[in-house]
Amino acid sequence: MSEPTVILLDETDDITSICDRLDWAGANRVLLVLPADGGVLREGLDLVRLRRHADRRRMDVGLVTAVPDISRQAKALGLPVFISVEAAEHSRRGWWRGRRRAEVVGLPTVGGVKAEELRPTQIEEGDRQEARRRLAPVSSPRLWIFRYAAILLFFMVVAVVFVAVSYAVPGATVWLRPDVLPIEITKQIVADPALEEVDYGRSAVPARILSTNQSWQANAETSGVTEVPSASARGKVVFVNRQAQEVVAPAGTRVRTSAGSTIVFQTLNEAIVPGVEGGTAEVEVVAVEPGPQGNVAANLVNEIEGTLALQLEVRNLEAIEGGGVREEKAVTPADQERLRAQVLQFLQAVSAWRWRRRRRRLSFWREIRCVW
Repeated sequence: MSEPTVILLDETDDITSICDRLDWAGANRVLLVLPADGGVLREGLDLVRLRRHADRRRMDVGLVTAVPDISRQAKALGLPVFISVEAAEHSRRGWWRGRRRAEVVGLPTVGGVKAEELRPTQIEEGDRQEARRRLAPVSSPRLWIFRYAAILLFFMVVAVVFVAVSYAVPGATVWLRPDVLPIEITKQIVADPALEEVDYGRSAVPARILSTNQSWQANAETSGVTEVPSASARGKVVFVNRQAQEVVAPAGTRVRTSAGSTIVFQTLNEAIVPGVEGGTAEVEVVAVEPGPQGNVAANLVNEIEGTLALQLEVRNLEAIEGGGVREEKAVTPADQERLRAQVLQFLQAVSAWRWRRRRRRLSFWREIRCVW
């Protein structure tokens, strides 16, 4: 069987261009590779026109497509359908199923020539059988009955052959009952963590070292005392306007001392300084860090943090007081050493107990008995 001529179709091809390309091919067997969606041959009428054109030219036309609707209609019209070009080139049976018709259907004249003149003078026997098969197609239920009957017949033949061979070939069943004798061998086995495989010469097996971490928590009464800040110093400051326009000092504005250690305070409320030069506004402040270090004498708070320092001055006309401390229990180095000694004593006792238990296990498994 000669290889077919392959023609690749695209979306722009219509039935007229397809027929022209079949005429230009000049081959008896042509294979049309359809686009992914089937192209123009999605319409059943175009498939009929393609079949009639192939009948007029007396050529075999096959289709390569995976569209189910096109495949079903093409097979109904006698056009062979393949899943790929390779399958078409190696399939003789597929071409025989869709071989060209021996009769010209629905064409009384073709180009002024009568249809009877287009028929071959002598019809081959294979074409006659194919025509009779198409004129009397087997219904789908009947076709499936034939297929299932053939499958059932095949399995029945295989079963009969298997039974015949089973009875024809002689066989026997032999029961072997070996005597079992216990053999005891005492061997010392060495567990070596450095080994990766069993060393039969030294009677050593691989082993691994297991380590465990034991933790314990204990409580001890503290004996130390420490001072903890209990309250923040509070007082009042006065903002003085340097300009002739109103200035607003929002809550949280930070002021501080400039002499000695820097102590920072922040305002508790918003202060609105009148818009006259020398205007004043008083507001409460609290020390940022609690404790007695926030207690300062009068006129020591004299700086403002941020851009407000260019517009305002600040003074505490009275002392800021109220910062204090309270005594709390604290852990001393002696307390830490006492607690550490208690924990070590407990862990040593637990480790000794586990070590004795592990030694008893090792002595129990030291001798291995092998029985065959």
